[in-house]
Amino acid sequence: MRARPGPSRCLRADIGALPPQRLRRLRRPRAVDGLCRGGLPGHAAWRAGSVVLLIAVASAAVSAAAGCGVPRSHAGVSRPTSPAVLGGWKPVRYAGVEVDVPASWPVVDLGTDRTACLSYNGPALYLGWVDGVPSCPTSAAPSPAGIVELAPLSATPYAAARPMGRPVTVHGQAGYPVKGPDILAFPSLGLLVLLEASDKSTDRHVLDSLRQAGPIPAPSPARPPTTVSAMGLTGAQAGWAVTARGLFATGTGGRRWADITPPGVRPRRISGVFFLDARHGWVAAGVPPQPARSTPPGEVIYRTADGGARWQADRLALPAQRYYDTGFVNWTSADLAFADPLHGWIELPRATNTSHSEAVLYRTGDGGRSWTQVTAPAAGPITFTSATQGWTSGGVGTNQRLYATADGGHSWQKQAWAGEQASPRAAPAIFGPRHQILAIGIPNAAQTGGTLTFYGRTGTDPAWRPVAALPSQLTADAAAVLGASDWVVVADPYLFTTTDSGLHWTRILTTPRIDGTDLVMASARHGWILQPAACGTFSCGDELLATTDGGRTWTPLNPGAR
Repeated sequence: MRARPGPSRCLRADIGALPPQRLRRLRRPRAVDGLCRGGLPGHAAWRAGSVVLLIAVASAAVSAAAGCGVPRSHAGVSRPTSPAVLGGWKPVRYAGVEVDVPASWPVVDLGTDRTACLSYNGPALYLGWVDGVPSCPTSAAPSPAGIVELAPLSATPYAAARPMGRPVTVHGQAGYPVKGPDILAFPSLGLLVLLEASDKSTDRHVLDSLRQAGPIPAPSPARPPTTVSAMGLTGAQAGWAVTARGLFATGTGGRRWADITPPGVRPRRISGVFFLDARHGWVAAGVPPQPARSTPPGEVIYRTADGGARWQADRLALPAQRYYDTGFVNWTSADLAFADPLHGWIELPRATNTSHSEAVLYRTGDGGRSWTQVTAPAAGPITFTSATQGWTSGGVGTNQRLYATADGGHSWQKQAWAGEQASPRAAPAIFGPRHQILAIGIPNAAQTGGTLTFYGRTGTDPAWRPVAALPSQLTADAAAVLGASDWVVVADPYLFTTTDSGLHWTRILTTPRIDGTDLVMASARHGWILQPAACGTFSCGDELLATTDGGRTWTPLNPGAR
């Protein structure tokens, strides 16, 4: 049986500021995203134009296993209504074929059941292929596992796998083992069969019963998704995206795109992007050092005041150093933040060991023409809401903290919140400093779910106080803030929305399933998300999806597609 990625995720909270202040920036390298997809105990993430920082602290005290939907013996598995007799076998039709499975087995269609998860606690038949379907919570007393999965061969990564071993002939149809003897590809049926029953005799009976029962659907050629590394919205129908081909913008909700890459900039050299609104934007392009010429690295900052039709450039020189020395400034990853068309900041992390977190921070007061170095308390995401007020978080291990500045970055002060751990393992996630909202996620001990608590500030009280919590034990993947009381949270397989600061929540099942970690909402109905591409591998990157109905349905966008 192939390995399935578990449901553990980390939250990446993103600003959902009202247009025209929808801001987004280029992501940091995935290497720094410790918790996401890696199961580490803490994570700090940055993705938006206003502050978006995260705390995720492992807690053995939180023991509820949420998984998919509510805990049950076969979470996400719908038990068939017929036949209702125990014992014997029942036929199941799927994709032009018919197969017999034990009558007591539940059956679930992964393509239509949006609450589905894979249970290894008991036997079941799974139909279809949805890459990344999480495992159901583990029961206290697991029963013998017996899993059979049928999937269209063309929809799986095994379609191009090289056959291995001797073929198995079933009713005149040849099945070839791929990636192991229990994973069989039947090219003439366009079907993949995965077997992991409680005993070999059940496997054999299921396999021998496989037969054609109708027309076999012709496989539709898979359209390779357009990989998007960063995106942002500047209005309900306007936004931008960075792909391997460059920087693209749309004003039609993604139906048409214009290439607005600054002239002469190679897409792979783009290290940061920030748009204050639909017209004012900045792009940072990294310049590698040339040790032979003793030329230090640098950043060329491009600025536009007409939505990318024309660009002006100025170079920011970085400290002299040898390539890859400890303390080397990473010119490939830049955080840009602008509070208005004139006042902005750029932060670049330093290459350090696991005991230090350092960065260099520069400030401009003329839109990017000239820069002055200020202070960065740690390497981490930055945001500024005025020419003087800013936020950042960062650090290593138990020393990660949230910081605030009131003088444009010259000095920083540590922030505190109610219930702060004596030794927090990650940096706090604050999104929406204009609305003074802080979110802290705490995974449970099994990393299968957790809690998400929202904090706020009142009056002159410097501490953050809890004001609401997500009404679910599911792991929150992403969040966006539309206003002080309007929040949106993605917690696979649901989307949660509130318009009264968490007093009441609406839970929505999305189509397709959404578990992306980058979400922006321009309004209550219009939003974008970066979703892991469903291509059957672990290195596909993200594709861009859009919603126009408040997150109920999502449609792929293809910025810059040929």
